[in-house]
This record gives sequence, structure tokens and C-alpha cells, in this order.
Amino acid sequence: DAVAGGYSTTMRVNVETDPVELAHRIATRHASHWSDPVTVTDAAGRYLGVVRVPALLAEVARRATGADAPLPTKALEAEPGRTTPTPLP
Repeated sequence: DAVAGGYSTTMRVNVETDPVELAHRIATRHASHWSDPVTVTDAAGRYLGVVRVPALLAEVARRATGADAPLPTKALEAEPGRTTPTPLP
């Protein structure tokens, strides 16, 4: 992703990515990026929103208690000003 003349190091995942798998991937990121939001895309690579690490960890903890349900949509946040998904390169 080009950002202000540079490149973003934002992690991107498909909306079908398992939250536990994503938590494992986040745990291996460099400390300076550990809490950065994760960009979520659909199967075609179109932008859907972001998942913030605290919301993801809350979901992983909820699942650890035995509740198995899809990632709540409240954890998926659209960026301000976006009304439709934006294709990613």
C-alpha cells in the first residue's frame, strides 16, 4: 500500500482468517508494529475494514471459554469516510 510517498507495513488478512491464527501471526510481528490494526479484505482483495488487536484478543479469549462463533462485526471497523470497499493492489 502506498502511503504518503512510502509503503505501509500493515498486515492484511482475508475476512475468513481464523482469529486464533491471526493472533499467532500478530504475536510474531516486530514489537513496534505489534498493536497496529490489521487490514481485512474479501476474497477479491477489496478492503472491508480493520480489526484492532484488543478486539481480536477479546474474541480469542471468548473462544477459549468454549463459545465458537464468527468474529463479531463490531471488531471489523471501517475507516472514517469510507462507504464502499476499496480494492487493494
